[in-house]
Amino acid sequence: MTDSTPYLTVSEVARELRMSDDGVRKLVRKGRLKALRLSERKTMIPRAALRAYQRQLSGQAEARFEMPELGDPVELARRFEQSTGYSPEAWLLAWKHDELEDSGENMELMVQASALRAALAGGREQRPRLIIGKSA
Repeated sequence: MTDSTPYLTVSEVARELRMSDDGVRKLVRKGRLKALRLSERKTMIPRAALRAYQRQLSGQAEARFEMPELGDPVELARRFEQSTGYSPEAWLLAWKHDELEDSGENMELMVQASALRAALAGGREQRPRLIIGKSA
C-alpha cells in the first residue's frame, strides 16, 4: 500500500490495521470507518477515512471525515474523458479486459469511472454511497 493511492481495498485496510477483512467490514457496517460501496462485492475506503479512524484510536484529534461532493456528473465525466481519452464507461471496459496497466493511478481512475457511471445512470443502477451504520 502506497501513500499515493487515495482509496484502499478492504484487504489493504485490514493489513494496515492488523485485523481480518471481516473485522474491517464490521467497522464499516457499524459506521466507525467510512467507506464507498461501488457494488455488492466492491467496497473502497478513502485513505483519509482510515487516517481519521487511526487518529481516533490513538486518542488524537476527533475523527472527522466528510465524503467530498461529486459535483455535476456530466461535467465531471467530460473532464474525465479529456484527461484520460476514455469515457467512464469505456475506461471500465478497458480495465475489465486488462487493457490498462495495473497501477495505483489507474485504480484511482477506475474508482472515479465507477462513481461517474453510477451517477450518470441516475438511479437506473445502484449509486455508490457512503456506508453508515447498519442501514447499508
